[in-house]
Amino acid sequence: MNARHCHICSWASRDGVELPGWCPRCRGRCIADVADLPELYRTLGAVMEPGAAGDDVKVGGSRTPPLPFRMDPANLRGPATAGALPGPDQHGALSIATALWTTRQAIREVCDLPAENTGWRRGHGPGRTEDRIAADTKFVLAWLDRFAERARPDELQAVVEVIGETRRRAWNTCGYSAHKVCLGPCPADLGQGQTCGEELWIDPVLADSVTCRACHTRWDRRYFLWLRRMAGPEGEAAS
Repeated sequence: MNARHCHICSWASRDGVELPGWCPRCRGRCIADVADLPELYRTLGAVMEPGAAGDDVKVGGSRTPPLPFRMDPANLRGPATAGALPGPDQHGALSIATALWTTRQAIREVCDLPAENTGWRRGHGPGRTEDRIAADTKFVLAWLDRFAERARPDELQAVVEVIGETRRRAWNTCGYSAHKVCLGPCPADLGQGQTCGEELWIDPVLADSVTCRACHTRWDRRYFLWLRRMAGPEGEAAS
């Protein structure tokens, strides 16, 4: 649904040009979030062992033994489950497969696409779930722009929130924030007075450059110190 402001962040272009539902910054971030989910799903499988985080520690005085796996990665790697379409009351409680599946269904409804036979989704197991995630990711990326143009503001906001929150939980559960450094927000110019603003994370030992996952601007190592100075104190505490 075109408007003169972004339905996600309320940004408006300097010359008042209508936007296709969202601004370049919010579009790039949502597309990057969706594209990250298959790899995050695979990484979560490697951090499910007990002791990888504190959620398998017994409560003091409890005789209940710890679970043989971590709950957060297991929940995020769960199969797609039937339920309501993404809504503002859903905050991070979905598995990656469910977040993508419900987003796919929201796109089909808004874009008037034919209904699907969902019987093939009934099987469980990591192989089947990973294949579905790959297929749903491809579908969502192909139709997101059309969805943004046609969706009501609340429909677009719900999908962006569900995908973004699911990606954030998966990224944190994988432990990336524990061994990577945030250089601060990407200062690339997107035009019309808007800068990218996506956080730039690097491995401080191995990285020779960093490419913004939202706008794809590449920053060489010679810019790292400048980016940190640009970010100021906020760059130290970004998450």
